[in-house]
Amino acid sequence: MKIRLLLVVLSVCIVALGLVGSADGAAGAGRSATPATVGPDRGPSASRESATPIGPFSIGGTVLDYDGTPLVGAWVDWGWFDPKAPAWLGPDVVYHPGGSADTTAEGAFSFAGVTSVSGSDALTVTAPLSGAATEAFMISTWANDFSTQPGYVLRPGRVPITISNLPAGLSPVITVGDATMGYAESHQLRLADGHGFANTVAPGFRTAVVERYGTWGVHAALDWTSPGGTLVPVTPGTTSGEEIVLDWSQARHGVLAGTRWQHAARPGDSVTFVLKGWPAGYRASFYGKSGGDDGVTRWYDTTVTSTGADRTCRVSLRLPRDVPMDDLYEFGAYRSDAPETLLRFNDYIQPCRFRATKSVIRRGQAVQLRGRILGNSRRVDLFERRSVAGRPSGPAARGWTKVATLYADKDGRFHSGWRRPGRTTRYVARVRGYYFPVYTPVVKVTVR
Repeated sequence: MKIRLLLVVLSVCIVALGLVGSADGAAGAGRSATPATVGPDRGPSASRESATPIGPFSIGGTVLDYDGTPLVGAWVDWGWFDPKAPAWLGPDVVYHPGGSADTTAEGAFSFAGVTSVSGSDALTVTAPLSGAATEAFMISTWANDFSTQPGYVLRPGRVPITISNLPAGLSPVITVGDATMGYAESHQLRLADGHGFANTVAPGFRTAVVERYGTWGVHAALDWTSPGGTLVPVTPGTTSGEEIVLDWSQARHGVLAGTRWQHAARPGDSVTFVLKGWPAGYRASFYGKSGGDDGVTRWYDTTVTSTGADRTCRVSLRLPRDVPMDDLYEFGAYRSDAPETLLRFNDYIQPCRFRATKSVIRRGQAVQLRGRILGNSRRVDLFERRSVAGRPSGPAARGWTKVATLYADKDGRFHSGWRRPGRTTRYVARVRGYYFPVYTPVVKVTVR
């Protein structure tokens, strides 16, 4: 499914310094927040349909670029949304994918056997545009009726955009749209002195977000809403008279705490999501997702409302105990006080297992370290140290002593030989990881 469904809606009170819970909260005085206590996650998303699709029907159309040139090899998807969906995405929003096809040499596409829920039918186009104003675009229209409209011309419009204080070399992703009608997404937008044009889609837009992708996920972004929240009309193949003006120095941030080397956790462990630069009144909600695009999404019973962009909040979220041990796990934060917005952030953790056969031993007794990891590398480096310390933050593992090189089996399981520490010792394992190298959480063995 190519549609990038974004998110919305939860509410349970959380209180943190500098961010205030949705009930009985009080603003803190400092610039940093203490960890927020988070309740259990809401669990996997429940599939909910409020309409029965009708059909089958046949639909087709043409995909054009801004200048009206047919796009060859563009990817077209069809499907439909729960017609009572209140926003971009959330616990109550369900998208039902239908099918996909590439456009022909004339930019044409067609589908037979299409079903419809009359007014919430979706068509999405993903197309590479080498050498154009944007290197790639995606447009998605969500308010179609396949039962009455068999033909479509999918062509973007444009809107001028100015972003001041943009870091040199940054080519952001810009999404412009409306929560009930659809959106257009511009990848690798090419700006000259902060000025350029972003794609839009008819009939209009109310909101936009500019995102900077990190190596893993969206870690910085800016959002924009039209004056008064009114719909800005869009005509395909034309440029809007409205201009989106943003200042990157006011970007909002969301990221997992620690360096990439520390982004591993055991099932049931808590991780910390850090929010910075969120303006007063913005409310953040949280989700987790396993298994890539087709994985299970969990909605956390957690909301925090910002009391100022100069505040930082550190929110504790738990990795599910039943998380699959076969892929990265995605944690995300999104703005949920304004359902029409697109502001969201995500980052990734590697599930792992690492423990000692005994946490407390007598001097002279033996203990074994055991674990399970993700990844295509079977090598595991085991380190130890006597003094108190958290896991290393970089490849050098300063202050730790390497004591063994182990090799995991085909399922990622490994174990050390029997060790007889003479005093209380801490252990950590370094692994190549699924996509990036990480250290496991630290295991302490107390010697009495």
